[in-house]
Amino acid sequence: MIAIVTLAVIIVFLGWLLFMPLIVDVDTSRSVYQVYQAGTLRFWWSDDLQSHLRILGVPVSMKNEKQHPVKKKVAKPIKDKRQPQIRNLVDLLNGLYKGICVKWFYLDLDTDDVVLNARMIPAFLFLTRGPVHLTTNFEGRVYASLRAEIKLYRIGWAFLLFFIKNKKYGNEF
Repeated sequence: MIAIVTLAVIIVFLGWLLFMPLIVDVDTSRSVYQVYQAGTLRFWWSDDLQSHLRILGVPVSMKNEKQHPVKKKVAKPIKDKRQPQIRNLVDLLNGLYKGICVKWFYLDLDTDDVVLNARMIPAFLFLTRGPVHLTTNFEGRVYASLRAEIKLYRIGWAFLLFFIKNKKYGNEF
């Protein structure tokens, strides 16, 4: 009975990890730079660009306190590796693209070059679609805000298909 309950808890936890989206949140005006998954983990940079990590609400030290001696690498024999086909790479990139959902992306940019700013206006008008809003200003202001959700099960599925399709089964002649 205990084994069944333990197995059920592990399955629910792994399902939570796979199906809860990983959220990337960047806002330069509020100095927010973080990646988090609800209830599981949070990784962020503070104002002094120090990184912080919490896993299940418990802070984890990000400082490397021990210096390990550098080991010499032993040359391994070269294995016959097949090059992935272009179609498989395109399928992988398509799967990665489908796994990332941009909720919004705002960019307000000044390059301190009036001519370049003026040339960027038509390009930004052309590229501003859906959740992407690009503007230029002439006031020296730079602002960026991004919120994206990464669906880990889609990313994992794309990599799984990529590695399965790369293997050639059957007669090699």
